[in-house]
Amino acid sequence: VLVDHGEGHLDVAANGRVYFVASWETGQIQALDPADGSVVWTQTTEIQVSAPPAVTEERVFVVGENDEGGAVIALDAKTGQPQWEETRGSSRLVTVAASSETVYAGPQFAMDEPTIYALDQTTGESRWHFETRRRDFGDYDEATINGIVAADGHVFAATSGGEVHAITD
Repeated sequence: VLVDHGEGHLDVAANGRVYFVASWETGQIQALDPADGSVVWTQTTEIQVSAPPAVTEERVFVVGENDEGGAVIALDAKTGQPQWEETRGSSRLVTVAASSETVYAGPQFAMDEPTIYALDQTTGESRWHFETRRRDFGDYDEATINGIVAADGHVFAATSGGEVHAITD
């Protein structure tokens, strides 16, 4: 089966669906039926999406940037309908992960706030945040969160400084 879905990248398979970013610029997310490639739903988030989504049984989480800063959006996994949107910090969010109750996001090139954000999956309310260390690169300093993984009640975040932070959720 060959189906044209624009500039899409096949990002996550879960819940009997394939979820992916169909357009990074407009923030269009799609869910496909893997049996025939048909579109189950399409949602345009109106943020510049910067990472593949994180998916749980109930929600699809997308991160990127809106006019105010780093953005996290929760969509209903079955319908694609928006559940909530939160802005965190002033830097584009580039990595996202989810556990059973929490969604985690981190920024790219955080010149002022190298922070990992933990948000309630249902409401988007802040659960906690963790500031990583900045790294001095000579002409500039920064802290980029290169990846976040949630496993067994812990959150692991790798930074541009070569560190991996293990945080108990």
